[in-house]
Amino acid sequence: MHCFCSACGKTVYYLPGQGGTVVQCPQCHSPTQLPAAPKTKPGPGLMKPGVLPFTQKKCPDCGGAVNSDSSCPACLTKQQQNRKYIVLAGALIVVLIAGVVFAVMRTHKIARAKETAAAAATNNGPGHIFILTAPANDPSRATNDLWPRHFVLERRRGSDFAVAVGDVENLSQRIRYGLKVDIELLDRNGHKIGTVNDTITHLAPNAVWHVIASTSDTNAINARFAGIKENQ
Repeated sequence: MHCFCSACGKTVYYLPGQGGTVVQCPQCHSPTQLPAAPKTKPGPGLMKPGVLPFTQKKCPDCGGAVNSDSSCPACLTKQQQNRKYIVLAGALIVVLIAGVVFAVMRTHKIARAKETAAAAATNNGPGHIFILTAPANDPSRATNDLWPRHFVLERRRGSDFAVAVGDVENLSQRIRYGLKVDIELLDRNGHKIGTVNDTITHLAPNAVWHVIASTSDTNAINARFAGIKENQ
């Protein structure tokens, strides 16, 4: 015989002789009232009282009543709940890993930004590298297919020498011979106080010439591209 638990609604199997008693639900362990068995006289084709229409056994895992031809309903419910917990735990782990990766990338990005800012502050201080704003890095401003750009004055702390450097790119498809670049040296007020130059015997098509010109003038604070000459 069977009935339904008044607490959890699960099926409770019991013997006819247990009808009308209070037992503990094998699944939720709550007390539940078993209905009284109907009083009928055994007749032809009817089973005697105390004989179950099916065979019951105890679940080896939870101890609950289980039909011989079915699985333990309590264990099945527990397995379903465990699957839900596993899925939730997996989702939580994925979120945590994504958060850690994001935090590491953000920390690295902030560190690089700080390093860049510190380098810029150092380079713009007195006695360090000065970056020119002219001429603009625009190939359309090239002179005779020779494009000067990135001219700076580098002065290292504790040294009496400074180096004016820059690039000249040959935008033409022919070799250029006997090139000379003039670079003006400027003081703290932007006034010209001298000129340095560098030369090269030839420059191949589409090649870049790294110009280097040194000076010992301690008053030179900035540098400016002045012009370029070529031996025809």
